[in-house]
Amino acid sequence: MYLNIVSWGAVISLAVNVQAQVQQRNYNCNNQQRTCNNICYWLTCVQPTINTFTRDSGNAATVRQRRVDCGVTHRPRPCTLPGLGVGGDWTDEFPFASTLEGGRTPNGDGAALLCTPSAEQRTQAAYLTNHIYGNPLMPQGTQFQLVMQNTGGIEYCDPAATPNGCDGSLFDGFHYFNDDDIYCQWDISASSGVTCVDGQGNPAQPPAKKKRDMGMQEPRAANWSNLLHISDPELAKRMKADMPESVALPLEE
Repeated sequence: MYLNIVSWGAVISLAVNVQAQVQQRNYNCNNQQRTCNNICYWLTCVQPTINTFTRDSGNAATVRQRRVDCGVTHRPRPCTLPGLGVGGDWTDEFPFASTLEGGRTPNGDGAALLCTPSAEQRTQAAYLTNHIYGNPLMPQGTQFQLVMQNTGGIEYCDPAATPNGCDGSLFDGFHYFNDDDIYCQWDISASSGVTCVDGQGNPAQPPAKKKRDMGMQEPRAANWSNLLHISDPELAKRMKADMPESVALPLEE
């Protein structure tokens, strides 16, 4: 099986070397509260030192494999499994499968997953196509950062709406251990045991050998400086002036 295992050191090094070429793109959270919730949890808690991504969607098979690797296309659907979501919800993933950073990580797990209403997934599909990768067109290989907009009241995007810090046991998102076919809540700063289920929805234990390194499990506050609308509010204000709205597109299966 092909595995999209990213060399994070190489990604970080590349981001530093071409920082001047990194683009900023608005991400409008209107009608996308759950998907923005997932993005911001990854940015503030899962990988709080990484906020630069690389468009890499030229090969459809590669994008599909990333979605397989992070557990989005699993059958039965993750969000129909007991303890993970509500039947009918769709599985959102971040980083996007259309980026080099999407898919599976060297830790053995995958992207941040969260169950979201199908309407939000349609909105996000449209927004990525029309505004993140379009208007103006973003060439393949371009590095970019997301400037989150309209984030008031959205947990992990808005500090005032985030009373529990990075506590993964209180966040209803999860991640997938591909080799073990197990989904688990994030163990980051967990104040209680995290919920894990196997690919059929049966209770499971976290894969002991593939838990995130201890540095990722230690209690810590959310890194708000990794969100551009907080670390550089003037940038967010400048970009908000031409912030576009999303339009409906068919949901990707």
